[in-house]
Amino acid sequence: MLSENRFRSILLGLAIATLIVSLRSIEVPLSKVHQLNDFAHYYITSTLIRQGKNPYNAPISGLYEGFDLINDVQIERATNPPALALLFVPFTFLSPLLGFWLWTALQLVGIVLGITWGVRVVGLELTRATRFSLVIAMFCMYPVVAHLQFGQAQGLILGLIVAGLYCRQQAVGDRYALWAAMLGFATALKLFTWPLVFVAWWYGGIRALSSLMGGGSALYLLAFAVFGPELYRDFVFEALPYVQHTLTVFNGGNSIAGAVVHTLGLLSGDSLEVTSSQLQLLNLVSSLLLLAIVGFELYLGRQVTRTQRSPSSDPLVI
Repeated sequence: MLSENRFRSILLGLAIATLIVSLRSIEVPLSKVHQLNDFAHYYITSTLIRQGKNPYNAPISGLYEGFDLINDVQIERATNPPALALLFVPFTFLSPLLGFWLWTALQLVGIVLGITWGVRVVGLELTRATRFSLVIAMFCMYPVVAHLQFGQAQGLILGLIVAGLYCRQQAVGDRYALWAAMLGFATALKLFTWPLVFVAWWYGGIRALSSLMGGGSALYLLAFAVFGPELYRDFVFEALPYVQHTLTVFNGGNSIAGAVVHTLGLLSGDSLEVTSSQLQLLNLVSSLLLLAIVGFELYLGRQVTRTQRSPSSDPLVI
């Protein structure tokens, strides 16, 4: 049986190897990371929000130079949901350099919480040394290194989701389904987290679903009060179609289908030509598979809960 010390050694060895691969895959000087997308895109979008302007009704590609930022992947339009754009506003009071590193620190906190509390949520009993090794190993993985390089928001979202699930497990704020409100706040920041609606309903019913909707709508209501319905109309009809187009151009973007395409391309040594319809089919199949896995896990969890709550059928147990 694999001892915990040996497991920790293997984990750190893999971490060192993957860190070398990760750093070799990133060719951006450390002094320029704050100037590039996605952070640059976040900064410009939220600066427009702070100035009382609608970021979705006009291209933003011409604004990069004014902030000494670089539109390295040619993002033409603001694509962040209004909630994320509003949440990022405090960072625009700082210079892009200082804002980037504070934003990165927030992502690091989210990732650490996601890992350390995540192992407790799934019931893993690990020593403090092994949990520390796991955190170090995760920070060495290319997806995490690339995430931090681009200044994205998924680290924060991971922390919110795991913190919500941990609060549910520990019955913190259970009376008001506080855990579901935290899931709702995470859902508001990025649209891909919408399946959390089913998680809240499954584990907490209507009360949790209401709490999720409350947590998810707080920033949206604030943005609506300031900008009115035009902000959401332009986001739906201008930003979202551009997002769909951009993800297709980037071979599926941040999707399971995109990961499959990129992996096959790396294995073959060539860039794969994939049509939009093929990507849509891959995304559909992978999404259905993912939903099936999540649904099955939720079903098993519900069965275990019912078994634990039901009285014992053993006649010897009084």
